Amino acid sequence: MAKATKTAPKVRAAASGKHHGEAAAAITPQRLERATRPAKCPNCGHSPVAEILWGMPAFSEKLEADLKAGRVKLGGCIVSDDDPAWECQKCGVAIYRKQA
Repeated sequence: MAKATKTAPKVRAAASGKHHGEAAAAITPQRLERATRPAKCPNCGHSPVAEILWGMPAFSEKLEADLKAGRVKLGGCIVSDDDPAWECQKCGVAIYRKQA
């Protein structure tokens, strides 16, 4: 029986002048930071961008409506000192609050 092999994920080539078939470095997404919640996603333009609620939220009808409308996303119970504040519900890009 043949042994299953894993295939490497496809990676976009960096803008380094490399052509198809040549080795290229992986593109690391740039960290997106904003002082305030953006009106639309800076990556894909989708609106609204969801605010991420961290910790245990107090559920209410308003929270349920905001979750369904994509204005809010639950981030989970494990909170660190470097969590994103917002996330695009279409492309999933994380946006961090800019530190002063």
